Amino acid sequence: MAIVRATLIGILGVINALRVPILIYNGSLNKTIFLQSLAILPFFLTSLYLGNKFYAKIPRKRFEQIFLILLFMTGFSLVIK
Repeated sequence: MAIVRATLIGILGVINALRVPILIYNGSLNKTIFLQSLAILPFFLTSLYLGNKFYAKIPRKRFEQIFLILLFMTGFSLVIK
């Protein structure tokens, strides 16, 4: 379970690290969006803390179900757009 979690964190980290310079280059990441991102940073950090706190308490099967539901919802929202 820890390997899956570490892999997901690593993949998402690499994707976002590659995405930021591209967004800056093409002008999609401007000052307004950057400031909005800073405004939601406390919510992100709180979610990160809670996720780490409750991670060990969630059974593996439930974690996989939640992850697959979130993955489906993300994919579905991309198809709609």
